[in-house]
Amino acid sequence: MDDLDDLRWDLEEDGRQVRRELDRRVVEKGGWATAVYFYEELDPRTEDWHRKLTLVRWRRVHDQWRKHASFNLTDPEQATMLRDALSAWFTA
Repeated sequence: MDDLDDLRWDLEEDGRQVRRELDRRVVEKGGWATAVYFYEELDPRTEDWHRKLTLVRWRRVHDQWRKHASFNLTDPEQATMLRDALSAWFTA
């Protein structure tokens, strides 16, 4: 049985790391879970690492977690807008 805490957001292509997880937060509820991954992705043109954030909705199917849906934030401005909205909504 896969443990959600063991699911990493790292990615290798042809033996080369192209995505590395920096941090994550997981919220589990029954057979569904949502995880927020903070990571860096390698730009193949410039060889620079860019920070990104993705929210992933996981579903447990036959003792394994499978990605159901995801939403990416690739721009710091998007992350700031989301942070401000969540802060305003939960303090209201």
